[in-house]
Amino acid sequence: MERIERLAEGQDMRLFLLHRDRQRHGDGSESVREHVHTGGRARKGRTQRCGRGRSGHVESGRAVSQLVHGLDDLNQELRLWTDLSPNLQREELPHVPKEFVIFAGTANPELAVAIAADLGVVPGACAIERFPDGETSIQLQESVRRKEVFLVQPLSPPANEHLVELLALADACRRAAAARITAVVPYLGYARSDKRHGRREPIMGRMVADVLEAVGVHHLVTVDLHAPQIEGFFGIPVDALTAVPRLSTYLSEDLSPGIVVVAPDAGALRMASEYAHRLNGTVAVLHKRRESGTGTRVTHLVGDVAGKTCLIVHEF
Repeated sequence: MERIERLAEGQDMRLFLLHRDRQRHGDGSESVREHVHTGGRARKGRTQRCGRGRSGHVESGRAVSQLVHGLDDLNQELRLWTDLSPNLQREELPHVPKEFVIFAGTANPELAVAIAADLGVVPGACAIERFPDGETSIQLQESVRRKEVFLVQPLSPPANEHLVELLALADACRRAAAARITAVVPYLGYARSDKRHGRREPIMGRMVADVLEAVGVHHLVTVDLHAPQIEGFFGIPVDALTAVPRLSTYLSEDLSPGIVVVAPDAGALRMASEYAHRLNGTVAVLHKRRESGTGTRVTHLVGDVAGKTCLIVHEF
């Protein structure tokens, strides 16, 4: 294309005149070639027009001749590219993953099997074992090189063991040259620890985000976070899905009208309000005070629940 632009430089007016003549007489590409090969002379039976003499036609013909030869070279290159492009498209490019594999931890292997079955694949083979001292051993039993990897592992109890499994799986995939690692964590453990309640406490939600990124996780998929702002702990893309529409449709078949959706704490109020909206009910909120890691005390209730059917909504 650069060559064509150089050939056409300085010949714009001459080419314009020739293009105008072609439009007037409906000549195709063959007429251009005939005009070139006759040295710019008019065809037999036609008189020269536009007041141009023989020298003007010859000069214009030379310019068009160069342009046509350049177009011939360009057409040959395009035909060559067209012939080779199917082979190039079929060739596997190293930077574009063509395959994916799904690995499951021990938290919920049935979920991974169900996801794989829905996608028409088989879960990846890996061995997860425990050493006598309680340490976790991970071994991938198939190649993940240049593949998209999905790790299905909720951080349900025991949360620490399942978190270490997820980290070990991600690190193993990263060291085995996986193209991309997506962690599918329906229940994100430590998400409720999104702020400090005292001056000497950690923010465990942020710590979990940091270690997931450190081992090479590129993308996180989770369901119904405790609070939307937890997504801000991550520097990677986070897809926070919700099961509220599906569960509301299922529950609406059995629940009576006038239901009260109860949020067990202020953090669950947003989700409870969504359920109440879809189920045509009202909302009640429990205010509680945490006394220890395992004990809480309800201080008061906001909302009317007397004689009504209650639905308690919580992420755990």
